Amino acid sequence: MVQGAASIMIGAEAGVGLDLADFDELGPAMEMIGGLEAVLTGGGEPMPRPVEPAAYDLILRSLGLTDPMRPIAESLYADYRAAWEELDEELVSEWRAVRNRGPMFTRPGEAPADPARAASLHLRILDEADALDVNLFRDLGALVDDGPALKNAERRRRREIAIASIGTGTTPGSSRLANLDLERILAETVGTEVAPMGLEYDLEVTSAQFERAKATIEIERDLKLAEMKMFAAFERPDEDGGMVVDMTPDPDAMSDLERLYARRAAIDESMRSRQIAWRDRMAAAIPPDQAVAFLLEVDRAAHPRCFRDPDSPESRFEKALSLVDLTESQRSAIRDLETAWRAEWIAACRKLVAIDARARVGMTTPGLQVDMSMFAKASADRKQVRFARTELDERTVRSLLSILTPAQAEAVEEARRSESRIEELDGLNGFQGLDDFDAIEGGAIFIGG
Repeated sequence: MVQGAASIMIGAEAGVGLDLADFDELGPAMEMIGGLEAVLTGGGEPMPRPVEPAAYDLILRSLGLTDPMRPIAESLYADYRAAWEELDEELVSEWRAVRNRGPMFTRPGEAPADPARAASLHLRILDEADALDVNLFRDLGALVDDGPALKNAERRRRREIAIASIGTGTTPGSSRLANLDLERILAETVGTEVAPMGLEYDLEVTSAQFERAKATIEIERDLKLAEMKMFAAFERPDEDGGMVVDMTPDPDAMSDLERLYARRAAIDESMRSRQIAWRDRMAAAIPPDQAVAFLLEVDRAAHPRCFRDPDSPESRFEKALSLVDLTESQRSAIRDLETAWRAEWIAACRKLVAIDARARVGMTTPGLQVDMSMFAKASADRKQVRFARTELDERTVRSLLSILTPAQAEAVEEARRSESRIEELDGLNGFQGLDDFDAIEGGAIFIGG
């Protein structure tokens, strides 16, 4: 255990139970909730951020802004960022000072947490951030002719602000369906904006996401107050100068926490059910082949860890099909192989989704005692599916290379080696694999990395 770190003892009597300093026994559970990094970071900071310069430039280009209007648009953006900086310096800074990080994340010398004040500030920040963006898009409306496109960008941004304000620390597993922007995924899949359906989605889901964000902030306040009350009575220093927290609360305290967690889960489940209804409605409104692609992209976004596959031959297929000296028979064989591989690969990924869904029931059902053997079984099942998927990938690569000439095969493999080196450089630059990108919920397009 790191000197000065906190540990938690959970049991019926003080000092008896499971020590979270020993993570070996919690490996399967840690994997279920998204990995150890999700716990150590406290779930991230649930705070909206301004539209980044690159995203703003993309908006202007997509709207066909003329050159004479560009300086005016840049001036609007400068004023917008100045207002955001003022919001950061005042309200956001105060919120960070009074928010409760929990007993494992509080640093020595930090100011006492004030969850009630933090929630009040958080709600105000949400409203003011939304107002700043509404004003920006309103002013841009005077500079462009494409009103529908501008409105489409604005409503996507408003949903992003609401979702960014929802803490994800208590959302177990990899399912992010409640946070997805289905309109954006549909537009990207179909290739054109589905205007009538997009407007209906906007009217229903945008307001629902704001209601969800505000309700979640209030529940988080009550949870933090209950946790502070429960932990305060049992904190004690340990021999290494850290803090040991004995969780031996009375039944009433545990009932209060259970009730609050159930309310939080019910809010998320309500939004998830709403999104499922919209997902199915959108899929039914487009041609079958596009519906298959749309549903796959929704699954990828909702369950990124299940679809993450470092051994995937997808880039090799892309490179092989781009070779200028392919014969028609080679091209046909490669496409047939890719089609067969993709069907099996998608099925394997969806098996991982099903495993997560079964195990997640044990984490989100109020009053249900957590069964660690359930996590162990889920972990074993997950490893078995991933092993089979890797075998499928490797078998497919061998088949692909056998279709090609030696020179063609070498070109495909060299492209893959170059791709691996780029991925390693990304890791050195601070991207720890692709896990960090999961924090951009629902495929956010306005918030910078």
